Amino acid sequence: MSRTRGTGETGGRAHGVKELILANFDGAGKAPEYENPWLPRRGPKPHPALRLICFPHAGGGGAVYHRWSSLLPAEIDVLPVLLPGRERRIQEPPRRDLRGLAAEAADAIAPLADVPLAFFGHSMGALLAFETIRDLRRRGASPPLRLFAAAYAAPQTPRRSDSIHELPDREFLIEIQERFSGVPPQVAGDPDLLNLFLPILRADVAMIETYQYVDEPPLECPITALGGADDQQVSIADLAAWRSQTAGPFQQKIVMGGHFFVAERQAEVVRIVRAALGAHLA
Repeated sequence: MSRTRGTGETGGRAHGVKELILANFDGAGKAPEYENPWLPRRGPKPHPALRLICFPHAGGGGAVYHRWSSLLPAEIDVLPVLLPGRERRIQEPPRRDLRGLAAEAADAIAPLADVPLAFFGHSMGALLAFETIRDLRRRGASPPLRLFAAAYAAPQTPRRSDSIHELPDREFLIEIQERFSGVPPQVAGDPDLLNLFLPILRADVAMIETYQYVDEPPLECPITALGGADDQQVSIADLAAWRSQTAGPFQQKIVMGGHFFVAERQAEVVRIVRAALGAHLA
């Protein structure tokens, strides 16, 4: 099986995903109300120095970022992005067009630009964060402080694998298993949960596989590209190619772990984020 560029997304570290789904509904089966469903939280953080917008990998939700608020300085308002079709938004259809999804995300994020923004994206989330920043730029928004692009090849890098998002369910899952170590056992072993998870994963893979890069000027913000030392999906060269997407400083960081090092090496990843953003704190 040839190596691919970055659809290695399967939610392969989706620990307790069934509990996450069930816990987000009350006894009446109704999701709790939030002012902004894209960035759900009980209340705003008072007087942040900056906001860190965090996009998940394909098939994933915001849970991987939930501890970041306690690991980063209090002046950083950590906002995990919750995409349609998962967790509290499970009743919404997942999107299949990445630029359209980026435009929706930009709609939700734009009102929060009263303080400087930074963006973090893991795998598919890195591409989605990149296109969201581009969309905000077209609206005249100020450049973010930084883009952290983790475990994903630079967007201009050609895909090197056959498309799988239109395969029948069985073949699709076989390909996912062979390419990316598969769907988590707690999902694969539960038919009801698999029926919930599969459309989300298929839609996300479709977004990646149908994405067409369009050349635009480089971003004005610095970019930090992060990769896992044992990631078989994204090479060092794939990460280095992000350099051409910024007119500002670029740095590349390699962390021990595989494609899901963001969860596996959370403390180390957060240290990298804190060091890069530290100059913007009071």
